Amino acid sequence: MMSSKSNWILLAVLVVFAGLWVFGRDWNRNKLSGPTPRLFPDFNKEKVDRIEISGGWQAREIKLALSGSDWQVASAGDFPAKADAARKFIDAVFNLRKQNPVGTSEALQKETETDEAHGRLVRLFSGKTPVAAFRIGKNPKGYGSYEEFFVRPEGEPAVFRTRTVLTEDQGKGPPTGPYGQGGESGFDWFNYVNRLHTSWIDDNVWKLSDAEVEELQLARSDGLDIKLVKKADDKWDLIEEGKEPVPADVDAVDSITSQIRYLTCSGVVGKFEDLHKEYGFDKPAITLVMTLKQKVKKKKEEEKEKEKEKAEPGEKKPPKEEYVTIKRIFEVGKTVTVNKDLDRETGKVETEDLYAVRIGGDFDDPKESLRSGYIFLVSDYRISPLKKTLDELKQKETEKKTKEPKKTKEPKKTEEPKKPEPEKAAPEKPAEEKPTEEAPPTPEKSEEKRPAEPAPPEK
Repeated sequence: MMSSKSNWILLAVLVVFAGLWVFGRDWNRNKLSGPTPRLFPDFNKEKVDRIEISGGWQAREIKLALSGSDWQVASAGDFPAKADAARKFIDAVFNLRKQNPVGTSEALQKETETDEAHGRLVRLFSGKTPVAAFRIGKNPKGYGSYEEFFVRPEGEPAVFRTRTVLTEDQGKGPPTGPYGQGGESGFDWFNYVNRLHTSWIDDNVWKLSDAEVEELQLARSDGLDIKLVKKADDKWDLIEEGKEPVPADVDAVDSITSQIRYLTCSGVVGKFEDLHKEYGFDKPAITLVMTLKQKVKKKKEEEKEKEKEKAEPGEKKPPKEEYVTIKRIFEVGKTVTVNKDLDRETGKVETEDLYAVRIGGDFDDPKESLRSGYIFLVSDYRISPLKKTLDELKQKETEKKTKEPKKTKEPKKTEEPKKPEPEKAAPEKPAEEKPTEEAPPTPEKSEEKRPAEPAPPEK
């Protein structure tokens, strides 16, 4: 018969083995035993020809359609989409997996923002047949990270905390890494399902970095109508109709040119010809006409000839630069209020005002010519320099006073009053008249002594 001490030892050993078994079971459960099942197992990437994103607190709808081999933003007048954007998005849907189920309750759906009120609804079609539908919720780690997102298949209660790895990124990371062989980051769903089109389109409206602004004509609906003309030394004149030019504030003008020459957008609305009245372009709030000097782009043959000339021995002549004058038009329509962010504490949606704008001019670039037929949305900081008052655009009086001493060089003026002193002394110099050797000077001296003539009465 075993002693009580032996029984306690045996019981302790059994407890240790039981703990090791439980720990080992949980450890193996967390190990990557292969990819989890796909969210849409029958999804065929090659047959998708339409993408629709709608709903949620962002509200604005994005529709994309395949036209031939090119994707277009159908919800924005068939504006061209980036060539690679749709391919990556469809591949991300293909790689969505049922990872980390977190629950099915309505409260959990609201907390993860995969409910109808907050979740962004994504639907993909093949013809008229929907092939995938799901809601993208919030990022559990916040906007600063895009490793994971909450996802819920439309019509189902289950919410998954999943990390999407594109096919092209799979196998790049170490097998023992935190995400298996998928690298360190996942697909950023937020930027693609966001309220605007920044991830779907090229957001460069135009680039005028190789052109120099010579003149600006600014007209506004509030009655302002001025011309800004560039002078030497990067100074500007401000001209009102019927008035003499006055110096313009250089910083104010520079703020206009810097924002407009490198113009990027937050989204595209649609075709100008269809929407110009709706967005206020029948009576634009702001019209800016720019006259620019642009360097002529040489042909490849001419560039090769120059290279040959440089390679030949002898005197090297500097290449002659040729310039052309171009005009660009920038118009601002009405403001457009869009949802910007969701306050998680109060549940209120924060908004921001964007501006509807269009561009025009004598375009040689086919891309710029195409963009001139669309209306874009731009941020307030792009437009605010054009809203300055007339006084803000004029050079300040304090600036004039501080700049005058540099121009007039006052130290030299202080020396000028000393110059007349030698001029006054010049008539007193006897060397200029030279009268000492001639006879006439003696009578002049006697005339000066005439007060001594009373001698004759003594006789």
